[in-house]
Amino acid sequence: MMRRLPILPALATVLALTSTAWAAPAAATAPGAEPGALTFAPLRIALPQPETFALRNGLVVYLLRDQELPIVDLSFFVHAGSIYDPPSMAGLASLATHLMRTGGTRVMTPDQVDETLETLPAEIEISAASDSVSGSLSCIKGQFAPALKILAGMLREPRFDAGRIEVEKAQIAEGIRRRWDDPGSIATINFRNLIYGADSPWARLDTEATIGRIGRDDLVAFARRYVMPGNTMMAVSGDFDPTEMKRLLKETFGGWKGGRAVLPPVPKIRDTVSAGVSLIERPLQQSSLALGHLGITRFDPDKFPLFLLNYILGEGDFSSRLMKEVRSSRGLAYSVGGGVGTDSDRGLFEITSRTRANATVEAIQAIREVVTRLRDEGPTEEEIRQA
Repeated sequence: MMRRLPILPALATVLALTSTAWAAPAAATAPGAEPGALTFAPLRIALPQPETFALRNGLVVYLLRDQELPIVDLSFFVHAGSIYDPPSMAGLASLATHLMRTGGTRVMTPDQVDETLETLPAEIEISAASDSVSGSLSCIKGQFAPALKILAGMLREPRFDAGRIEVEKAQIAEGIRRRWDDPGSIATINFRNLIYGADSPWARLDTEATIGRIGRDDLVAFARRYVMPGNTMMAVSGDFDPTEMKRLLKETFGGWKGGRAVLPPVPKIRDTVSAGVSLIERPLQQSSLALGHLGITRFDPDKFPLFLLNYILGEGDFSSRLMKEVRSSRGLAYSVGGGVGTDSDRGLFEITSRTRANATVEAIQAIREVVTRLRDEGPTEEEIRQA
């Protein structure tokens, strides 16, 4: 049960609390010199430019040749994801993408797929995020063609084997049942609910009931609606001949039919939540907390400076201000970190920490002091240089 408490003064945040290709330059100084006396030539980074082409069906492909290792890697992104799931079938995108990988293809059973990939050897992964479906294929160069054929079968003609459907649904149901066993997960889940709203697709959770409603026909409909060439981008890098790779990709995906997906409308995130503190009580000796507010969009022009600021604040491990002040100096946390996140609509500014139950308030105050000081005074020139 979650209780709402009055806001703590000062920093306006929401708190969910559970009581539970580059070359390194050579050193310009002599060997044996003191570390502080080392100087380096300017770092020079030359980013290779990929070749881009599109098939007639709309599939966009990026090719980047890299002959350092006899390996070929492929990645793809599809414009889909969990925010487009019907509320009554939350978890559809995740279940469908798992089964595209584990449920076989039209011409291969699940066991045949697994045995063949193990023999090649090759690795294929497919998964869903909030607003994307992505996957990868990694294989030694000499076996890329047969591995690519299997991946194409997963994308174009997934089998969705009935037996594997039940296995995957049982595994997901078990994960749902264990969701509330971890205090950190409890704090994070409730924090997202507080910021986005429990009814928002950005905070929606699958349940045993929503997973139970999903049948094979729903999985087939998901693949047909979203997994189409005009809705997909693909990138291939590694040791290959570009002309031969183009031929192979056209041969494998040229007959794939489908345009761009018509995505269901998703309401814009509203910044209407009031600051405050919410408690999720558990009889534990530790506290897990999450605090913050809305972040920025993925296309915000300030996101790159914020990446540096995040490193300085809480993403730079033991060099971050939060880690140095809250953990190392004051001994108030087992772990602490976070920063301003991005997403296609609005990400989260979130700081998470775990501490002793009797040090919870002191840890929160210390975190707020670190954030307020960085906000008001900004980072030092040395912190920026190191970040």
